[in-house]
Amino acid sequence: MKKILSLIVVVTTALVLVACSNKPRLIIYLPNEYIDMSVIKKFEKENNVRVRIINFDSNEVALGQVKSNSYDVVIPSDYAIEELAAQGLLEELNTSEYLGEGFENAPGLEAFLNQLNDEGFNFSKYAIPYFWGNVGVLYNHNITGLTERVKTEGFGVIGDQNLETIIYESSRDAYMVALNVNDVLLKDATKTDIDNATQWLINAKGPKTSILSDQILTTMLRGTKYDAVITYSGDAAYIMSENENYSFYAPANTNVWADGFVIPKNATNKELAKEFIKYMTSYEAAFDNSSYVGYSSPRKDVYDEMIAEDGEYGDERLRVAYAAKVTPFQFFRYDSNLKKMLDDGWEIVVTA
Repeated sequence: MKKILSLIVVVTTALVLVACSNKPRLIIYLPNEYIDMSVIKKFEKENNVRVRIINFDSNEVALGQVKSNSYDVVIPSDYAIEELAAQGLLEELNTSEYLGEGFENAPGLEAFLNQLNDEGFNFSKYAIPYFWGNVGVLYNHNITGLTERVKTEGFGVIGDQNLETIIYESSRDAYMVALNVNDVLLKDATKTDIDNATQWLINAKGPKTSILSDQILTTMLRGTKYDAVITYSGDAAYIMSENENYSFYAPANTNVWADGFVIPKNATNKELAKEFIKYMTSYEAAFDNSSYVGYSSPRKDVYDEMIAEDGEYGDERLRVAYAAKVTPFQFFRYDSNLKKMLDDGWEIVVTA
């Protein structure tokens, strides 16, 4: 009898596995810790499909992988989307077919997309917005005088050897900061400007300076180990919601960015990819995802609800990060020559 029962279990399990394997499969390639898996599970259940999540650590890694592998949906940053589009690797999208009902861009995102378009790249031709935000300083507001210093010096406080600081582990963001201190925009940077920024970053490094990226999320949720760090607004919003010791400030002319859903030309399930993007931009999925991750929603109604007085980020300290408002601002464009100068300089900084 036990053998019969065991056989029934084996056969049943095999049938379940076969049934699962016959489901349509969607492969999504996105940054680490950047989606609410309960939202994914709901999409799988509603559509009787399987979703496979593959993560990348940086846009630079993603660029290489997208060129050599097949994914149905990829979520890179604006400048990486521009590079992939320039290389003819992305499908052009009819935006209206991919947006959830009632979708309207959040105001800050709309301003970013308009300025990006005016300067030569139509983001919406290839991508649907996923999250957006800016780069700023997350600082311990309990330190006497630091709030005033951050608002006066901006990113300059990162160079203070007396403070425990973090330089974000990204050539793009690190050099945006170093150039910003000297009132230079990325798009205007000369070789001399890059060299000066390299020296500033080397000088900023010290025994109390760390170079980190995603680890910021785990190291700053409790306590006050660090005094001032370079971080993304969404990470800052999440950290501040868990740790009341920190506040966030985005200096003028900081970098504003947007990540987006794109569909590579070699994707194998483009119709399901469209359904997934439409689902993720619906009100319910966008709300749950933004609530979980902490980044600014591209949907105006979700964005407004999050920063309302009784919203999850309605507290003024949190709202500053989630609202991601800064004027004027800049953004990083796809520029192979500039990128090489930044990467070469960053290698010098890291090894100095």
